[in-house]
Amino acid sequence: MEQLFQDFRKLQRAMDTVMGAKLELEKDFASLRHKMDVSPSALNSFEKLPPSLLSVALREDHPPENLEMEFAEAFPKFHGEVPVQAVPSDKQRIRGTTVVMRADSGFQPTCTKERAWSFLTQTAPALVIVCNTIAMGLAVDNIPDSAFWGILELLFAICYLFEFIYKTRTQGMKGYFMGPDWKWNCFDFFCLLLSFTDSLLFFLLLANAIDFSMNSASLIKVLRLARLLRLVRTLHYEFFNELRLIILGVFSGLRVLFWAIVLLFVLIYVFGIGMATIAGEQQAEFQTLQSSMFTIFRCLTEGCAGYDGRPLTETLRMETFREWAGTIMIAYILVFMLVSVGVFNLIMAIFLDNVVSQQNIRKQKEISETALKAEVNIKRIVAQIVSEEDECDLIPEEFDRLDMRSQNKVLNKALSGTSITVTRDRFLKWLSHDEFTDTLEGAFIDTSIRAQLFDILDADAGGLLSIDELISGLMSMRGDVTKGDIIAISIKVRYFIQLLEDLNAHQPKRSSLKQT
Repeated sequence: MEQLFQDFRKLQRAMDTVMGAKLELEKDFASLRHKMDVSPSALNSFEKLPPSLLSVALREDHPPENLEMEFAEAFPKFHGEVPVQAVPSDKQRIRGTTVVMRADSGFQPTCTKERAWSFLTQTAPALVIVCNTIAMGLAVDNIPDSAFWGILELLFAICYLFEFIYKTRTQGMKGYFMGPDWKWNCFDFFCLLLSFTDSLLFFLLLANAIDFSMNSASLIKVLRLARLLRLVRTLHYEFFNELRLIILGVFSGLRVLFWAIVLLFVLIYVFGIGMATIAGEQQAEFQTLQSSMFTIFRCLTEGCAGYDGRPLTETLRMETFREWAGTIMIAYILVFMLVSVGVFNLIMAIFLDNVVSQQNIRKQKEISETALKAEVNIKRIVAQIVSEEDECDLIPEEFDRLDMRSQNKVLNKALSGTSITVTRDRFLKWLSHDEFTDTLEGAFIDTSIRAQLFDILDADAGGLLSIDELISGLMSMRGDVTKGDIIAISIKVRYFIQLLEDLNAHQPKRSSLKQT
């Protein structure tokens, strides 16, 4: 067995040496290709830019010598027209020369479409709903039947209509009513119909086009109260994520809260029967079971005072049960400590534990249910960044109108048709994109360890990642470490140990054959 482990260590050292040499060769090759090679599309697009938008800057780490000569050989049409600077900026590496462009050159990667989509579907509707709710509160005490509030409500309804039109144009009617968010979209459409119905009835009554009666007034009040349903929509937006977690935590803890109330009621019921039996004739606070239970509840929560305002505990100790004063004092202290310190804190601990555990279960369920959506979002942002770097269009125009599975197939076909390898520098550059990091965080991927993220994904330590390795690695990093992850590692280690034991079992046979 020791000989087997020695051979295994030698083999491991040999593999480490080979992998180190391979890594050095790949780094040298990548550096050479980084200096000498450039895609024709990038070169042609660069040479089409006017000289007024370009400048040349020296790198801070390894400034190339004879920069002007190298730049003149690479781009003769710009020789003498492009200024040389020594200020680092956003760079595009071409033929060993660091070319710096202004922000208005259009060469820097942007994702304005995604930003506009995020603003129009997340931020703007949430702000409109909040403003609409504030306006409803102001209208209650300031002539609610005024035409001003009706016009303002109509403006809010028009904003909701614009949101509906924008979503249906980008997603299509099928994607809007049958997509992954079809439940929220149907709820939004229902609220939109209520808003326009309310506005229509309000202006008809204002213009005396219909008869005003108690039924119509009640209908308008019901429709106005139905506007508050839009507050439920705020739980769907990322801006109110913490509020959604609090509300879901309250609902998940209702079962624990119910049994906590049952336990407290049983304790109060038992003590109420005892006090009604012992002190019901002497104290009015304990004459009936109902009054006795409520008095005990007051003594355990807000304050223990009698009907005359005097402390009830002192009355019981000094007057009613004077000969049992010490026993009454000890009994009250024990009951108070049992309920206040013991039961109440235990209920709080179980409630919090239940809320946290349910939150973890909901998060794992959400990670499982949104696996396809997260994969599509990651592939999409990678395709967008690659398209901007290589100046090609990997995403078709009708992409947003497709369903999630069709989008995944389109992205798989687009990314598989490119021979792209992701180096460490390229991956770190991608992490500087706000859209890329936001997509990873939205997929529950921890981006706080950016320096080690590439090493985690690079399993063979080759220094290069394919697109498939990148996507599969990022998808494996979603969420927290679970029991399943630990068991998977344990099973793999056990399988590896079994292989070593099988190899050790065959080792004596091989040695005997060598001796013969």
